Amino acid sequence: MKIRVIRIAHDGYSLVEILVSIGVFAIVLFAAISVFSVAQETSRIAHAKTKAIQYSRDYVEKIKNIRRDNWDALTT
Repeated sequence: MKIRVIRIAHDGYSLVEILVSIGVFAIVLFAAISVFSVAQETSRIAHAKTKAIQYSRDYVEKIKNIRRDNWDALTT
């Protein structure tokens, strides 16, 4: 008479698999946050440059109009 060994399937994740998946998730999350941070800083710098260019264009236009207008155009 043979004794049959019944194997019970363990369908869970091991501790090592969980730790590896948490590590991979942490790396991906860190990369995403870094990309978002860099994009936000780049956007802020671009906005500041755009404002500076617009102010420059406004004042150049005012200076060009001095001959046509009076000197009060620079202060308004």
